[in-house]
Amino acid sequence: MIASGARTNRISVGMALVSVLPVLWSAELRAADDADKSKDYLACMDKAGGVTSEMLNCIAIEMKVQDTQLNENYKTLMAKLSKKRKSELQEAQRAWIKFRELNCNFYGDEGSIAQVAINGCFLDTTTDRAKELKRLMPDN
Repeated sequence: MIASGARTNRISVGMALVSVLPVLWSAELRAADDADKSKDYLACMDKAGGVTSEMLNCIAIEMKVQDTQLNENYKTLMAKLSKKRKSELQEAQRAWIKFRELNCNFYGDEGSIAQVAINGCFLDTTTDRAKELKRLMPDN
């Protein structure tokens, strides 16, 4: 039979692991995602110090960078595809734009921090799509 103190310790350790794992997972995902952002963006976010308006400014600047990359990758990919595949990509891209808008707008509820969540989602989703379009290029 297990002493109640030992059992309580195991439960406490288990609960601590369950509560810490999402934080570690989140940090790992954020670090992986940040690898695709510009150094200027990372420095800007560090300098923002959690101030909402500053963070929104950093996100807006990086969004232009990532949106430009997405558009370049889209145009390059389109130039390499057959007419049928171009039509398929165009349809997929339109669906992706609609998904991004609906999904990211769902991230926010109310308050200024909601805007950070919404804009951050737009940035992350755009960055991911730019990478995806690059991977889809026939020479990659």
